[in-house]
Amino acid sequence: MLMALGRHLRALWCSDACAVALKKKIIRILIQEIMVRLDEASQELTFIIHWHGGCHTTVSMRKPLAGAIKDKTSEQAIALMRNLSVRGDDGAIARVLSKLGRTTARGKRWHQTRGAYTRKH
Repeated sequence: MLMALGRHLRALWCSDACAVALKKKIIRILIQEIMVRLDEASQELTFIIHWHGGCHTTVSMRKPLAGAIKDKTSEQAIALMRNLSVRGDDGAIARVLSKLGRTTARGKRWHQTRGAYTRKH
């Protein structure tokens, strides 16, 4: 039955009828272990996949940035918020930032809640 599944694995995997839970079960059957190595200098991850049956596959990728690093408010916006906080509340600060064309780390417009959250953190 597994051999028949192997001949049709691509069609099964790509089918909308194949649930994620089934895909996870298939992967758990096929993979014996995964070893990961991080090269600190290049920030590259190397995965060695040991398949049941003795085959090995090596895959490399750049280490993804953590959300705190990837989505970081610019230093200029932080400095401007510090200066403006002496004279105005979070709503006023957000209006000034938006009028200057500044956006949040995720490219969204500033409003009172986003300004308050950013200043708090």
